[in-house]
Amino acid sequence: MSKKSASFRVGKVQGYLRSKIWYLCYHENGKRRRPRIGPAKEAARQLAAQINAQLEIGAPAALSFEPIAIPQLRERWLEHQRGILLVTFQTVNPSGWPTSSMRFTSEPALVSLRARSMA
Repeated sequence: MSKKSASFRVGKVQGYLRSKIWYLCYHENGKRRRPRIGPAKEAARQLAAQINAQLEIGAPAALSFEPIAIPQLRERWLEHQRGILLVTFQTVNPSGWPTSSMRFTSEPALVSLRARSMA
């Protein structure tokens, strides 16, 4: 009988089994990370390989995140929304025929949608 291995290693990432759940263990920016993966060993191996590759090239690991303050998050979100709402493409004119013109507006898209639905 062969004994099932309760751990594996892919480069700098170690996978281990606790009860019926697989976990990974690795160090990123001097901090130890131990994310819970799930019951599938093959999924844990694939994620370990992906994280190891990202650690080797210096990219943030798949399961990591960048801590950010709420005011900075709000500003990033507002800038993203402004970028979306400043340029709206008008692909159908009021008569229903397609046009290739672009309309630049500073009003939210929701307001222009309401105006179109009322007409």
